[in-house]
Amino acid sequence: RWPKAVGNKCYPSHAHFAWVVSYRDIKAYRWFISMLQEIQESVVNLRRKSPETMATKTFKFHIYVTSVPKDLTEEKAFFGLEDDSKDPNFWGLPAPKPKIFIQRSDFSKMDLYKAVLCPQKGKNLGDIYIHNGRPKWDERFEEMTKTHPNEHIGVMFCGNRYIGSDLKKACKKHTKASQIYTLHKENF
Repeated sequence: RWPKAVGNKCYPSHAHFAWVVSYRDIKAYRWFISMLQEIQESVVNLRRKSPETMATKTFKFHIYVTSVPKDLTEEKAFFGLEDDSKDPNFWGLPAPKPKIFIQRSDFSKMDLYKAVLCPQKGKNLGDIYIHNGRPKWDERFEEMTKTHPNEHIGVMFCGNRYIGSDLKKACKKHTKASQIYTLHKENF
């Protein structure tokens, strides 16, 4: 939610996310991967229960896995995973179970985790796209320009200042009279 005016709230109709994560840090973010799968289930549930409303909504999540070992195989990526996943704390603290019936996505948390551990070109699970390597920001911005022409697009960013600098340049490059990109950032 973002404040639109005093006392009013605005919910965006389109949400496009990008997460850049180093391969060596993936295990520390299992909780986040679990949460992404739960978010995907919420989107699937909304689409099935309110198709008319959701027809005008967009949800896309791009995961960019950097520093992937060149000699990575599924065998290496998944080594010890079966034993590790038996740990009740594998995914972090569990989210409360919904008290109502929800439609499930076509993939599990483990499916998503494995896709991130062994990223392949063009892999997607539902609305989540997994990429091996750094983002090509120009491609993402060009996609936004085609998908949402003549709109003011807010780019929210939190992270490494070098990525923030790249996004600032991309916002400036892709802003035209009819298409404005505004960067909102927080560096750490």
